[in-house]
Amino acid sequence: MKVVPYDPRYREAFIQLNEAWIQAMFALEAEDTRVLSQFEHSLALGGQIFFTLDDSGEVLACCMISPLPNGEWEIEKFAAKGMYTGTGAGSVCLKG
Repeated sequence: MKVVPYDPRYREAFIQLNEAWIQAMFALEAEDTRVLSQFEHSLALGGQIFFTLDDSGEVLACCMISPLPNGEWEIEKFAAKGMYTGTGAGSVCLKG
């Protein structure tokens, strides 16, 4: 496994992983849809997205951190592909 920063080629994987995780655990709400459709705005403000990839380049997990106005950071989105939940792929991503 390796961790890489955001690259536009992972855009759809980021959206799909997060939508699937939210739908499996909760319900996809308007705020989730808004954040996922406009996450580049957070990146423009200094936010970061990291991906955990396997050796073939498949996305296993992703996380997005965003700066808050008070100087703190928030883990805004975090998801692992279903079959990789519990494998450590998400933890590796968070350490990115």
